[in-house]
Amino acid sequence: MTVTAEDNNPTAPTGEDYDFLTPEELLNSYLSGNIKAFEVLTGQFNGKLYGFLCRFVQDEHLAEDVHQEVLVKIAVHAHKYDGRAKLSTWIFQIARNSALDAIRKRKRTKDFSASVDVEEKHTIEDAISSDLTPDTKVTVAELGERISDAVMRLPDDQREVFLMREDADLSFDEIAQILGCNKETVKSRMRYAVEKLRNSLKAEAKLYGLLAGL
Repeated sequence: MTVTAEDNNPTAPTGEDYDFLTPEELLNSYLSGNIKAFEVLTGQFNGKLYGFLCRFVQDEHLAEDVHQEVLVKIAVHAHKYDGRAKLSTWIFQIARNSALDAIRKRKRTKDFSASVDVEEKHTIEDAISSDLTPDTKVTVAELGERISDAVMRLPDDQREVFLMREDADLSFDEIAQILGCNKETVKSRMRYAVEKLRNSLKAEAKLYGLLAGL
């Protein structure tokens, strides 16, 4: 008979119990030997994490490699999480640092110009399209491509704040912790990023009125 981590851990949650656990509780369960808890934990972050990495490194294949590397680092270094920041903050700090390392390594080996060829999460485009009629959807799809291109042209410090806010759905406080700067600096970079996107899109700028609350 195969013995699982949950068999060895009588306190391990089963079935729907996982739905009621916070990410921090899932991590603690994993540290107690419950492998299933780790699978549930990483499953909660995978979509946002992969989307963030795709836009950050601008290369689908590299993003896949970094994504796997981040999951391994989370598993290996889980015991180092001290609870002083939210677990999502800790995870995306690992992701950002891993992505920057990967970009630096790639720059050392060759010059590159990459584009993202994946189905990306466009939270802004979704918000814009929600109030539009079906016959305008093509315009919104085109706008989505232009948004992605414009995001990639942002200065690095503004782009990473924008992606952490939009793709990773992190708060300004969390982003400030990851970047090691104050909240007002993060909010300022986000404002500059949004303004540059408005200017880049010119004719479509009126649609970006929805960005005012970011």
